[in-house]
Amino acid sequence: MKLKLIIVTCVLALAALGNTQAAEITFTGTTTGAFSVTGNSTYLGLSFTNGNFTGTTSNGILAIGNSLGTGNFGVITLASGASGPYTGTFQLNITFTAPAGVNGNPAIYTATVIGNVSSGGAGGAALLDFGPSPQMFTFNGANGAGAFTLRLPNLVAVQPGMSNDISGVFQAVPDGGSTLAFLGMATLGIAALRRKLGSR
Repeated sequence: MKLKLIIVTCVLALAALGNTQAAEITFTGTTTGAFSVTGNSTYLGLSFTNGNFTGTTSNGILAIGNSLGTGNFGVITLASGASGPYTGTFQLNITFTAPAGVNGNPAIYTATVIGNVSSGGAGGAALLDFGPSPQMFTFNGANGAGAFTLRLPNLVAVQPGMSNDISGVFQAVPDGGSTLAFLGMATLGIAALRRKLGSR
């Protein structure tokens, strides 16, 4: 009877672990930005237009982009005939109005993301590089608590006379506390099962 109970406990814990995932999250917000060289949103024919975004995750993921109908994090435009050269950094300010309580703020929160600005060689393109690493945020508001990551594109390139929107991906992070609890239950159950079988 004890052996059967141990097996059932292991199976239930592992099943719960496999099904543990974050609740879907709605993201809404706006962006502003400035180039470090000029301190504003224009720089040698390169300009940034503020963005806005909104959407709800599906299976924990939300892609932001104009073609997806979820808005963008802003638009980079390079004027015809602009030649650079481009240096310095670009500061993207992302203001969240949802989910509420990002990083502990009860109302709104503005995240700052820094990208490097450079020239793109042939064709006179301007490049904006946000790097490969996502940023992680937590939230704790009236509608719940959780965590998510935001990954912006490694590289946004724009040719003279063209524009390119800044896209990105939000990904919910599963509840770490629940995951650890289920993992602990499964581990204890398996250990008990091994002891029981070993004593036979």
